[in-house]
Amino acid sequence: MTDPISSPPPAAAAWSKVAQNYLRHIVPGFRPAARSLCDALRVGQGDRVLDIACGPGTLAFEAARLGASEVTGIDFAPEMIAIARRDGVGMGRVEFLEGDAAALPVLSEAFEVAASAFGIIFSPHPRAAVADMHRCVVPGGRAGILSWSRSGTIADYYDRVYRHIPKPDAAHDPSDWGVRGQARKWFGEWFGYLDFQLIDVPFVVASPAAAWEGYKLGAGRVASSYSNLDASAQQKMDAEMTEYFSTFTQPDGSVIWPREALMVTGTK
Repeated sequence: MTDPISSPPPAAAAWSKVAQNYLRHIVPGFRPAARSLCDALRVGQGDRVLDIACGPGTLAFEAARLGASEVTGIDFAPEMIAIARRDGVGMGRVEFLEGDAAALPVLSEAFEVAASAFGIIFSPHPRAAVADMHRCVVPGGRAGILSWSRSGTIADYYDRVYRHIPKPDAAHDPSDWGVRGQARKWFGEWFGYLDFQLIDVPFVVASPAAAWEGYKLGAGRVASSYSNLDASAQQKMDAEMTEYFSTFTQPDGSVIWPREALMVTGTK
């Protein structure tokens, strides 16, 4: 997820800084989606699986639980890798490496399955990242990506967030991966037999305040910018984002924030 010709970017440090909070607040809502991607890719006994932009190993551990013979996770944030290595002890042949999504530090044609759950979409070089994903998969192997839908609650959330913090100056908009036509263009350049599915990825928490607390502490890009705001600006953002999440309050006071993701799978 970095530019391979530059020094390590601030983004890697930002994600390392929030790694523990990401694991605590964000990962629980991602596990079912990671499992859905593994199921769609038919991960099972004997498969060697590559988890690209793996974070703390969310999809990697789902693949291991499904019986994959070897699992390798790669991420550019050192603290994410440290957590994944810690939590992967005793899970069999699971390893985690620091690396870039567009220049993966693994051998060519070494995996039956390559996947990325809400990770590779943030690479500033989408075509190069998919090309390297293709390089790592055996002929006939399977590959898949989870991305956020550009419309719906995710778009509404970011519309509000960017009223308070600067929008990242990125080489491309990660939400482009949530547009079927664009995803087909990037993924279809390297993989065939494409399949597209919309899946629900609800975020379930105890209260509106807890919902915003999780994101302002655990989501790397947002957390980094939020921490740079002065106290008055933070209070203003807290009020608006808590009010946003309150629209999803259930009768018991908890929040179920409905999120929609696009799952793209294909074959080499």
